[in-house]
Amino acid sequence: MENNPQKKQLNTLIKWLWNEIRNLFQKIRHKHLAFLFFVALATVTWLLRALSDVYVAEIEYPVEFINLPQNRILTQAPIKTLKLQVKADGYTILSNRMKSKKALKYDVNTFALYSKLRDSTTLFALTGSQTAQLSSELSLENRNMQVIDISPDTLVFHFARIRKRLLPVIPQLASNPDRYADQCMANGEAFATPDSVEVSGPVFLVDSLKGVKTQVVQFHNLKNDGVKQVALQPIKQVKISPTSVKVTQPVDEFTEAEIMVPIISRNVPDSLSLKTFPRTVKLIYLITLDKYDKINEEILEAYVDYNAIDPSLNKKLRVELGPIPDYIHNISIIPRNVDFLIEK
Repeated sequence: MENNPQKKQLNTLIKWLWNEIRNLFQKIRHKHLAFLFFVALATVTWLLRALSDVYVAEIEYPVEFINLPQNRILTQAPIKTLKLQVKADGYTILSNRMKSKKALKYDVNTFALYSKLRDSTTLFALTGSQTAQLSSELSLENRNMQVIDISPDTLVFHFARIRKRLLPVIPQLASNPDRYADQCMANGEAFATPDSVEVSGPVFLVDSLKGVKTQVVQFHNLKNDGVKQVALQPIKQVKISPTSVKVTQPVDEFTEAEIMVPIISRNVPDSLSLKTFPRTVKLIYLITLDKYDKINEEILEAYVDYNAIDPSLNKKLRVELGPIPDYIHNISIIPRNVDFLIEK
């Protein structure tokens, strides 16, 4: 029973200490919150007053050049950004640096363009003359922003004169083995419609072009003429019109044919006579049906060359062929080597 009064006193003391400690922390927390509030308020007030002042600062702006001189094209890309020294209040400068910037339009026609040489393709302009124009454009998006200076102070433009030409279209066909169906073959070269296109670009580029190639075309198992609309291969710095053409590959059935032709002697000195044995050779070839009746001795020519004689090797000459029409394929000569006799 004696321990109960002591236990009650101890509990009372603990509760009192806990209340005192809690009250102390509450007083400290309230003081700190009040202190932080006034610090934040003072900071915001200072910042608002500071941002209302006028400053000079440097900002970077993307730039786009428009209205280039006619009949000329840029061969090197001009600079993409300008460093502007501007004068404005802190609000404007801060907001400008935080937001994404729309490219400034630089009208080249308003420049005074200079060149060191007469009719030079390298021209330059002084940016200092454009401060008023840029100030006006910047003010549309930025309140009362004034451009004081522009860097670099000189813009250089590398131009080339533009030339237009008509160039032939060169079809590009893939050499896939299944291009033609069985017993079918090309009936002439592939061609484009239109067969030529207009190109325009720097003189030095356009003058070096021989033609415009199509993208590679693939045909499969053709039994009749193959036709596809195909894009043209782009050429850097050159405009092409139109940008696509129709490519046609003529196709027909083929057959094997043969013809006997006489052997002609070439480069024989006037004092000599060269005879071959046999005097004719057989030519075996593949040809499309619609060209079958066109072949005769005047179309195909077989010959031996006196200058090809080498006595140290053998007494035979190799039979060669003259120009072969493009509609004749897989031609073979029988016999390929013939005996010969030279007479005075």
